[in-house]
Amino acid sequence: MQATFGREKVCEVLRHLKGGASLDAAFLRSISMTPSELEKRWRSDLEGSLPILRYLSQYLYEILFFIAAIITIYGFVIMMRRKRNYDEDENGDGQGTLPPEG
Repeated sequence: MQATFGREKVCEVLRHLKGGASLDAAFLRSISMTPSELEKRWRSDLEGSLPILRYLSQYLYEILFFIAAIITIYGFVIMMRRKRNYDEDENGDGQGTLPPEG
């Protein structure tokens, strides 16, 4: 709202609310539209934005959780391979080798 109407209009809405006006009345007096009209305008502005960005922002936590799960599984597989190679070297069969460190 501030980017569209400016800081003064946001403060004006808050002053009307502090003075006891209802939310609808405060919006109508300050920016000449109701909160629902402002929301409709905001949603129509969002429709013009890139859908992939909207999707990513909506499912950010799920995407991050999925990536963390994949990294965890990959780390577990690497650890199990190293453990198996280490156990084979300890048994003296010469079949396994530890991957080089660093």
